[in-house]
Amino acid sequence: MNKEIEELIEEYSDSPVAVIRAHLTIAGFNGKEVTEALKEAGISKAKVGFNSHFYDWLAEEERDQEEVNAYILGDGEFGETSENIQRHRRHYALLGNLASRIWAAK
Repeated sequence: MNKEIEELIEEYSDSPVAVIRAHLTIAGFNGKEVTEALKEAGISKAKVGFNSHFYDWLAEEERDQEEVNAYILGDGEFGETSENIQRHRRHYALLGNLASRIWAAK
């Protein structure tokens, strides 16, 4: 694999595949080179982000609002979350509230 491609993939390794692909394209690599490099690096599939993890976590068991807020803010055992997630905490809190209502109706 081209050293420059390897370095860009490493630099953006925590980013979604589309972001990595965009940076490689901006750096002047063609689509075929980018696709091959991503396959070679083992990241050709989309990464699972916060939303997917959060939805799965809500579906595991009933959660109270305090747990939901801690998860959104990345407090305690839940690990860190991005500033973007924290800026949209009302949206995620409302989803947590909806999940609680669904659990209560079971």
